Amino acid sequence: MQLQVAGSAKVCGWASMTPWRNVPHSLPTHCTRKRLHDACEPIPSTLCGTKRHATGSISSVRRGHISRQVCRTMSEDLDESLAYKALVEDTFNKRSEQYDNNDTLHPPLCQHLVQLAQISAGDSVLDVATGTGTAAFAAADCAGPNGWVMGIDLSDAMLDKARAKLKALDSGRQSVLEFLCRDAEFAEFPANTFSSVLCSNGMAYLGDVRSAVARIHRWLRPGGTFAFNNPQAPMFPLSGIIADICQTRFGVEVPDPAATLGAPERIRTVLTAAMYCDIEVTQTQEHDVRCDMCPEEYAERIFRVTETFPSAPLAQLTSDQVAELKALYMPPAMEMAKAYRHGNDIHAPYTMLWGIAKKQE
Repeated sequence: MQLQVAGSAKVCGWASMTPWRNVPHSLPTHCTRKRLHDACEPIPSTLCGTKRHATGSISSVRRGHISRQVCRTMSEDLDESLAYKALVEDTFNKRSEQYDNNDTLHPPLCQHLVQLAQISAGDSVLDVATGTGTAAFAAADCAGPNGWVMGIDLSDAMLDKARAKLKALDSGRQSVLEFLCRDAEFAEFPANTFSSVLCSNGMAYLGDVRSAVARIHRWLRPGGTFAFNNPQAPMFPLSGIIADICQTRFGVEVPDPAATLGAPERIRTVLTAAMYCDIEVTQTQEHDVRCDMCPEEYAERIFRVTETFPSAPLAQLTSDQVAELKALYMPPAMEMAKAYRHGNDIHAPYTMLWGIAKKQE
């Protein structure tokens, strides 16, 4: 069974969006041979993504406790959520072939995240939005042969790259790593399953960050650690120019994908609301390095990424307005990008925020 969204590519089948049920609520600390999903029974995809509202849940609909208008709203919210996730999946499926090529950005960020999480031998780790598995592999090195690491992602193409890298490892390391097509906002894991949950460069792509953070808290064992990173808003260098032009020229506020967790106080607010404790937020100065790229090409790239980002920040503009926006954007963006030039390369600075929090013991 596969769930389709009109006018878009396949969203996913049971493998990627169905929650899990009938999973034992106590799992062995050493869980290498007995896979978590072996005990899982899929349930229909059409039910798994329904959002809970203040007025009730899907079971309330069956019992007639919710009005038809609320039912219609729930259905519309689900359709919108699935359409967005189809765009995320399609974006990363397209990026998968080149994702790891000359990648100087993600490996150091993933390594630093794993160090902050202080993963130890024997730990059970979930890597959310694992992509090609960079953080998951780093976590597996720390968890060792008595640990286990599961990486989940929406994109089958990205996961295929992760599995290909996994096959190249020795059998001992293969036994502690697994990659599954799952959506962190819809998947169901037993409570108190993981000693650590990681998310590197993925929080900005979640449709409902606050809900996902709360779900992760439930999956953590008491004393477990949630560690993630998120760029300080604005998400992309030069994108502030786009936002300013949209506001002054068109009277349109452009949403920043990184905004929900784009400042230290916002991270603390979201984590506190989800009942985390021992919250720490740090920041590092990073560089987006683009080899053999001139300022004009870099300015073009940031505009293209903003225009095609899954959350569609420029969707409020007409095609003519987008063209006008680009014409107004390019001169100041190119001028700013000149300051990032290092020889034939671009080194664009940005601030990365790091959130670390624990579940109360």
